[in-house]
Formats: sequence, C-alpha cells, structure tokens
Amino acid sequence: MAGEVFSNLITSVNPKVMNSGSRQGIKIDRIILHHNATTNKDVAMNTWVQGGAAGTSAHYEITPTEIIGCVGEQYAAWHAGGTGPADPPRIANPNYRSIGIENVNSSGTPNWSLDPRTITNCARLVADICKRYNIPCDRQHVLGHNEVTATACPGGMNVDEVVRQAKQFLNGSAPTPSKPTPAPTPQAKKNGIAIDNVSKDQATKIVQRVQTNYAWTLLRDKVKAVKQKDGRYTLSIRTGRGKRQEQTRARLSQELKSYYPGYIQSNVALVNGDKDSATLEARNMPASAFNGKNPFDVHMRNFLKDILLDGQTYAEANAYGTYDVRIKGEGFNDHDAAIVLKQIQDLGKAKDLKIDSTHIKGFKY
Repeated sequence: MAGEVFSNLITSVNPKVMNSGSRQGIKIDRIILHHNATTNKDVAMNTWVQGGAAGTSAHYEITPTEIIGCVGEQYAAWHAGGTGPADPPRIANPNYRSIGIENVNSSGTPNWSLDPRTITNCARLVADICKRYNIPCDRQHVLGHNEVTATACPGGMNVDEVVRQAKQFLNGSAPTPSKPTPAPTPQAKKNGIAIDNVSKDQATKIVQRVQTNYAWTLLRDKVKAVKQKDGRYTLSIRTGRGKRQEQTRARLSQELKSYYPGYIQSNVALVNGDKDSATLEARNMPASAFNGKNPFDVHMRNFLKDILLDGQTYAEANAYGTYDVRIKGEGFNDHDAAIVLKQIQDLGKAKDLKIDSTHIKGFKY
C-alpha cells in the first residue's frame, strides 16, 4: 500500500498487498518475534498475501542478508492474535500494539535453526524500532510468539540473544556473538523429503500415497527377511514398544494364518520387548515365502506401513494455518534420494493434489 512506514534499515519492500488492518488508535509498545517454519522466505511471505487461506502476515521478513518490508508499521499485521477462544492471547490486543518480525530458518524440523546473521539483522531492526517508538529493549517488551499465544513459534530462535545484541546496537557498539559451548550433534546421515505449506487435504493424500508407493524403502530396515543357518528364514519386524508393537503382532498373526496356515505361531518371538529396539521375529519360515513373486517381507512392509510409519511419515499443522509433511522412515539412500524427490514432485502434480514442486524439497536428518 502507498505511504507505508518502514525502518530505514530495509533492503527492499515486498510489493504484494499483505493482510493488515487498522491499529484502532492503540500505541505500539511491543515487538513480537517469529520464525518462518520454512527455509524459503518466499514461501513464507506468499502465505501473507491479502485474501490467502492462512490469514496471517508480518511487518518484516529477515534473512541473513535482507530486511524486507511487508506491512507498513502504521498498520496492524496479523501475526499474534491467537486462533480463537481456545487460544486467548496472553497480552491484550497483541496485533494492534506490536510490530511482528518474521525470520527465515536455516534448517527444518525438528530444530528450526536460524543463521547467526539472521539473528544479528533481527537485533539491528529491533534496536531501531525500540529507539523510534521509545520501547524498552528488554524481555518484557521484546517477546517470542510463544510468549503471547500457544504455539511452537519462534522455533529455534534465541530471543534472549536478539535482545542482547539489540542492546549493543543501541549502545553504539558492534554486537558480539554469544559463545555458548554447543553440544556435539550427530552428523545427518539419512535423506528425507519435506513438503511445506500445503492444505490439510493435500497433506493427508500425499502422506497416504507416499506410504503406499515407498514402503519398500521407508521400511526396508524395519521389516526384513534374514536367512538362518538351516536355510529357513526369520521375518524381523522392528516395532518399538507399546501400541505399535501390539498392533503389529496382531496383524502379523493374521497374515501368517492367511498365507501360511500350517506355520506354528509359537515360533514368533519378541526380542527386547521393553525397549525402543523391540523386534518381533517370525522364525523358521520357509524359504519359498521370500523367494517367490510376492515375497512375504515386501507384503508385510506394505501391510504394516500405516502402523510403522506413524510419526515418521506424517503431516503436521504449522504456524500459518497450513500443513507441513515430513517423509522419514528409514530414509532414502544417496543414490535414490534425488530420484525419489523428482518422483514425489511429479506425484504432487496429480489433479486432486496440485502441489507446487517448489514446496517439495529434500533434507538430511
């Protein structure tokens, strides 16, 4: 909109008309920080366009190299108002009284990390806003979204660090990065697929189709046939503890009765039953069960996919009123990852899905 007020620190203005409204004459006295819940700034900003399904927006978008103006400061952006009576804001009139700053992520779920340069750019903007509106630069006035409404936002953002650096900017000194001793993190070795910002219907359908099409690889290490010394086979199914184990055992028993009625079910053993590595073993199965046209281990991967992939290939609501899908399971090897990514992007083009391929990306975990 013409005449929008932005900080002089901005590197650009997003020209699209974003969701916004009047501040109802309420003074600006808070700054609320958010993370994008995506590593793609354009995906985030496109959800704020006026008339979009998410019904959200923010005044600024921050990246490692940019401060982008989105909604003029004289208007209320739709970034922290809660989602209805079940989620009342913890401060009165949060959208009317605050400036909302969104920050792009440098990694996806579960950490939702932010580049240190993004943190510093955010701190620089916070300092400027505090100075112009005479807002105290402290943790009572600079808040994370989860301090206002019930949400996981701002993800992996350290709001304390933003305020610390902002104070240094206000004091006229260059901010110095904090020096925590990071805990060693294991190197990511598995390949997964992330599908961000889709509708609930799109998310539900794509999860079902991926589980059906790729159970062979997502479960290749969880459900497998192991040859015994006597030439017979053991079907090994890693279930973990609890309900998943019980459901798997019931289905295994059912399928053994249907396909191998002569199989002695007392040969089914539970190994490490009280641990996360709990495994069901159907021992002493005939070699013919795994060497024919329909190997029993392949059949069971498909038959158990909804149980064993629950919580590993899934959809979850994000902060924008849309859904994110994560495809993990046992992952895809380095050779298959690029091929499967292209196949899933093509899968998303189905007439009843119409998922933009730019929303589907590979990630390590």
